Amino acid sequence: MHGAERDDDGDDTFSLCMGFAGVPCASCGVVASAGPCPECGADVPAPVELGEATKVRREALLPIRDTAEETLAGFDRLSLGSIPITATAMLSGLVEAELFSGALEVTQLGRALEQFDLDDPEAVRGPVRELVEARLDAVARTLAACRELAWFAPQSPGDELQGIAVELGRKAARLLVAFLVVLW
Repeated sequence: MHGAERDDDGDDTFSLCMGFAGVPCASCGVVASAGPCPECGADVPAPVELGEATKVRREALLPIRDTAEETLAGFDRLSLGSIPITATAMLSGLVEAELFSGALEVTQLGRALEQFDLDDPEAVRGPVRELVEARLDAVARTLAACRELAWFAPQSPGDELQGIAVELGRKAARLLVAFLVVLW
């Protein structure tokens, strides 16, 4: 494990260690990453040249990020169908689609990434990329299931379940995109 040993105590916090290029703050001289200076609060500009670890992460993960953003947009393009079904049938479809397990995979990405040195090119190009691709696959499966569920016009409260399914998938996709933005 990269970083401190921890027990799986149900706590969903995690810590990712990554190096980024820093530049001196124009106001106080403290070397910091782009954004507010941790010392004085002044705006620190982005570095002119990226660090090698950042370049590797971008190279390895940019295609996944692009696909994740397209998948997220796919949730916004879903249109509800007109095939009538019962609320029980919608519930059955929701359970069969395993949407909750797919979303859970994405929420556990932070803990899974914690074990890797995110500045190690071999780790980033190998197991880190594979791990993120697996989460992208889970989000894509969720979108596919939501497309199928969207064909229907379920009776109440099945319509609420349909909305919950789409929102759950959208949130999982949004979370994956957020992870990729941080890693990028």
